[in-house]
Amino acid sequence: MKIQGKSVLITGASSGIGAALARAVAGARGQPLLLARREAELRQVADSLGPGTEARVYPVDLSDPKAVDDVAGRITAEVGTPDVLVNNAGAGRWKFVDETSPAEAIQMMAVPYFAAFCITHAFLPAMIRRGSGHIVNIARSRRTLSGRGRRPTPPRAGRCVALRRLCAQT
Repeated sequence: MKIQGKSVLITGASSGIGAALARAVAGARGQPLLLARREAELRQVADSLGPGTEARVYPVDLSDPKAVDDVAGRITAEVGTPDVLVNNAGAGRWKFVDETSPAEAIQMMAVPYFAAFCITHAFLPAMIRRGSGHIVNIARSRRTLSGRGRRPTPPRAGRCVALRRLCAQT
């Protein structure tokens, strides 16, 4: 796919894979739309993309469905429906199940799982109406789904149990 002239929405764009994707999109002369919680880091990423790049920064807590709807409305009003949506945001902690409260587990699942659903839900109908669009979902690591999801490791047991069930169904 050619990125030049395309708008590419990237969640989790303040660091790591998301920041690297922003650089790649800018290098291909696409328009990066950067989403993450940390506004200062988002602005640093946008500023690092160089002159001529029309990066837009959207600070948002993707674990909040109302905030996702609000930012999707803002993006639609400012640039339209993105050509590409990259669900990259992720959060988690290396803790044992007995060290993790139910509230922490729910928060760890809110991003990336529910955030990816909510942002996709916000833009998918317009992509379908338009007859074009790409959605990319990034998992933190293939080992998480292929290896650790089938053989839980103690500090990731809560997540791995759910992944093991998911992998068994596929």
